[in-house]
Amino acid sequence: MNVLSSICFQELYYGGLYHELSGKPEEAKEYLDRAIKNDPSHLNALSARGWTEIKLLRKDAGPQTPDHYFAYVLKEYNSQSLTKKGMYKINGFTQVIKKTFSFYRNRKHLDALLGLSKYLETCHDFFTSMDKQNQILAILPNWVPAIVEKMKVSLSTQDWDQATDLALR
Repeated sequence: MNVLSSICFQELYYGGLYHELSGKPEEAKEYLDRAIKNDPSHLNALSARGWTEIKLLRKDAGPQTPDHYFAYVLKEYNSQSLTKKGMYKINGFTQVIKKTFSFYRNRKHLDALLGLSKYLETCHDFFTSMDKQNQILAILPNWVPAIVEKMKVSLSTQDWDQATDLALR
């Protein structure tokens, strides 16, 4: 019997998060996929799965890109996006949703915003990444990780003045 089949979704999420932070994205992917399968509405597991895909993006191109997971966490759905049997379809990414789960996703999920910004940065879409950083800084103006990431994006776009202003912030 597989050990992962008898574990609750919260334990699977923390196991996936442990493997993600310890530099084992393949194991993290397995744990997080199981957590999402057990509870498709777990926004933190979806966000962590997006971060895992960012790490795996350099090794092998999987069928899902990280922005699908982050967009799922951040996007607000209307009743037209609900298909039969409680399934949402987001740019080719199909995710089964519990019927009792509301149609609203957290647009201010900082981890998902930061992950989407990082993914856009790896795709060399610096200006859209800068927009996501601005959204984060509008929520928490003095959050140091967001300031550092925005400074990195400013350096990538060779906007020296903004990078200097952010360093002095």
